[in-house]
Amino acid sequence: MARSTVYRAVNAVNFANRLIYCGVGTSGTTCTISNGYSATRSIDLALGISRGTVATQLSISSSATVSVSVACTSPALQIGQKFAAYPYGTKISYQVRKIQMYYPTQTRGTLYAFNPNGSICCRTD
Repeated sequence: MARSTVYRAVNAVNFANRLIYCGVGTSGTTCTISNGYSATRSIDLALGISRGTVATQLSISSSATVSVSVACTSPALQIGQKFAAYPYGTKISYQVRKIQMYYPTQTRGTLYAFNPNGSICCRTD
């Protein structure tokens, strides 16, 4: 049997998962990014416990991606600057325990999941 204990769930932007970016060929102009993309739902695993089991206990989907629509226009950019879109969602910190009859309970340190909610954050990088 596996159990997950949620420590904290906070709204967050996943800056490690850039969806798309644009740049300009002439300084002082803008660029627009718009389209549908897939944001990655990450779930850290440990102790051989499946993604589906952890997702169920965290009350999130076990699917690997979430569809997001992106529509942002940059401020005036300089050549070499990038304007990028990132997924917004919930970052969950949790711990898993594996409980087996006749064996000691196994526990792993803090693990993390990111559950995109379909929203985005656009910024100049």
